[in-house]
Amino acid sequence: MRVALANNDEDALRAAGKTLVHSLMHRGDLVRVLVNGNETAPTCYFALRDHATLLDLTPIYEDEPPPLKDPPELETQIVPPGTVQDNLFAPHDYDIHDRVLNAMERAQDLSVTRMAGVGVSGLLQDVVGLLRPTFLGTELHIELFKSADVPDPLPNVDHCPRNERPFWALTRVEGEAVWIPAWSELPPILKQRVAPEDAPGGFAAGVAVPLYPPAEELNPEDQGVISEVGLLYVIQLAPIDRETLVRLAFRISRFVTNGWRQTSLMNRLVHIDNLTGVHNRAFFDEQLVLEIERAQRRSTSLILLLGDIDHFKDVNDRYGHPAGDRVLKSVARELLRGLRRIDLVCRVGGEEFALVLPDTDLEAARDIVTRIQVRIANLRLSDPDASEPLRVTISFGGAGFPGAGDTPDELYRNADRMLYLSKQRGRNRCHFWNPGGDPILTLPRYNASTD
Repeated sequence: MRVALANNDEDALRAAGKTLVHSLMHRGDLVRVLVNGNETAPTCYFALRDHATLLDLTPIYEDEPPPLKDPPELETQIVPPGTVQDNLFAPHDYDIHDRVLNAMERAQDLSVTRMAGVGVSGLLQDVVGLLRPTFLGTELHIELFKSADVPDPLPNVDHCPRNERPFWALTRVEGEAVWIPAWSELPPILKQRVAPEDAPGGFAAGVAVPLYPPAEELNPEDQGVISEVGLLYVIQLAPIDRETLVRLAFRISRFVTNGWRQTSLMNRLVHIDNLTGVHNRAFFDEQLVLEIERAQRRSTSLILLLGDIDHFKDVNDRYGHPAGDRVLKSVARELLRGLRRIDLVCRVGGEEFALVLPDTDLEAARDIVTRIQVRIANLRLSDPDASEPLRVTISFGGAGFPGAGDTPDELYRNADRMLYLSKQRGRNRCHFWNPGGDPILTLPRYNASTD
């Protein structure tokens, strides 16, 4: 349209305008408004969704009547058994094709507002949310095998304990899809959401297919082997051919995996520090709020640790910034190795790191600090400009929720005070905020295990 305007090409502009109008109407973002119900009126008024202003688009329809309504919603066509070939999106499956294209269109709106720290389940919930408006009359649900991947209940993602799984789920061979012919064979959470066969709009058919993670999400211990992380359930509330539903379920599973990959990539681009590979300050500021809210709901404790590399400026001044960068990357690596998967490591300043430890009390936090400080003090960093390997230490300040603060700002402020105290009193140590008295000092024990 910009090119047509620049070239003063009325025909091209009119054609582009018609294409745009049809696209917006198909998406439901644009509707035609009939004045006094007169469909033959010479003017063509339209309105954008959520806007009250009428748009007069008569000039682009001077040579033909405008579309009067949105394209009709097609009913799902049932394909007889044995007729589904490799080209799933054949003409008789146009409705499925159209739906998947709509879902792919929505995927362009993948949001990075959901923090990566909510885990795999929160990320998958966002991807399923893109599909739900597209597959009306279909219930989509993901069951993850590891309970640690589902920290909080979500509408379309959960973890089913082994003793509650259907018998077929316990005997299924990895990689296989399972046809679910009866409502009674569903896991408990889907029985709560889907009505039985004899109820209006109830269960008609279902299938469970494996869900795989993107290759980029594999851990080093996986050694490149991609294994299932869960099952994707596709439950149909209207009759559908078995083979068609199975093929469609596999397509949706691949879509979810690809959405997982794209969302993870976006989160890494926005929330990961490029130098060290740990989370950045923006991630920390938002995730600390979520972790405190989660601790409040569960009535559990949480520890915030702020760490600062000792005499880091001297490293930069004496050996140069490349050496300082190597120190930062090495320290970040040791912090990650010394913590659990549910713990968060964030770089919040030049040489300052923040550690968020959910479900952790003071005694456990003191052990963690001891282990980390020993790991970092034992580092030997080679540098061509140094006569001997570089060695660094790190100081910490800690504050626990709820005793040291009920808000993120208060918790951070008290942890920062304790970090300042550790620096002031000799470095390579940690002080914890003590609401009942003097700060609690923790010194590294060099005979402690670093594993």
